[in-house]
Amino acid sequence: MNPEAKFDTRTLERLLREGRVTREEVDAHLAQLPDSADAAETSGVQFVYHHGVRASFGAQRDDER
Repeated sequence: MNPEAKFDTRTLERLLREGRVTREEVDAHLAQLPDSADAAETSGVQFVYHHGVRASFGAQRDDER
């Protein structure tokens, strides 16, 4: 398995359930990542969830057109 894909957030929960990766491996991987907090930027974007509608950035519901 590609080492980069092993900790991909899209597959990590499944790999943990299957025992293909351990929580200790995940913790060790996260501990070695660089801290980029000083490069973070604040955004004014607000996402709102409407019951039964999956909202996407820039998308409009049929009744908003």
